[in-house]
Amino acid sequence: MVEIELDASAVAKLIGVIGQIKNGISRVMVPAINTSVTHGRTVLKREIRKEYTIKARDIPTDVHYATPEHLGGSVTVRSGMLGLEKFKYTPKNPPKHPRMVRAEVRIGKGGNLPHAFVARMPNALVGIFTRVGKTRLPIRRRLAIGASIMASQPRVQDIVGKEMASTLVKRINSQVERLLGSVKKK
Repeated sequence: MVEIELDASAVAKLIGVIGQIKNGISRVMVPAINTSVTHGRTVLKREIRKEYTIKARDIPTDVHYATPEHLGGSVTVRSGMLGLEKFKYTPKNPPKHPRMVRAEVRIGKGGNLPHAFVARMPNALVGIFTRVGKTRLPIRRRLAIGASIMASQPRVQDIVGKEMASTLVKRINSQVERLLGSVKKK
């Protein structure tokens, strides 16, 4: 989990500059926090994709934005194991004749999956499966790694934290200038 905190002197300085303006703190902090959180989600997905062969849309995240009543935001990566079909694999569709399935979860690290096969389920999910016993059914979906595990890597957390903090500081400065400019016009 990445947390960004402003030190007391920075908050006191901010209150000194815009404290007299009606709802000044929330008018500055809400857009700054929301931009920082959105940028943090983008950076998080980009950093995960540098190491894993997953598409950005397949990384399950939830974003909670700031409101005037709640000055805080977060990016949450939903836990749970992801199916192997979310990563790079071949063949993409169920073949007419049996064919070896090959999968790659980490970039450059993959291999053949003996006894695995690609199938289309009645709900239209194309996935990689393995038979549980000697009979035709039941089958088990092959799972890879959880998105929360990928996001919890120290390298990813460090980069996301630094990017979110720098974005927050830039956006606070920009929002203060914008607010002061609009007050001077009146």
